[in-house]
Amino acid sequence: MKRFFYALLVIVLCTGGLLAQGQLSGRLESFGNFFLRDSLIGAANTPQYDHQLYGAEAWLNLNYTLKGFEFRTRFDLFN
Repeated sequence: MKRFFYALLVIVLCTGGLLAQGQLSGRLESFGNFFLRDSLIGAANTPQYDHQLYGAEAWLNLNYTLKGFEFRTRFDLFN
């Protein structure tokens, strides 16, 4: 019975750290652009203003912290 108790105690102590939760945070930024031709400001006769009506940009930053370690990733989207 003592061996079972000690084995159970070791398992509980070793797996307790596995259940620790980290902290997840992040930021999402997005921008939209609408293109109008305007020869007064030089926004004419360029592919951006002649063929494209709108554009979009987005960035997603994710941060995860666990036991002093930081993991970061970034996703970019351009249209």
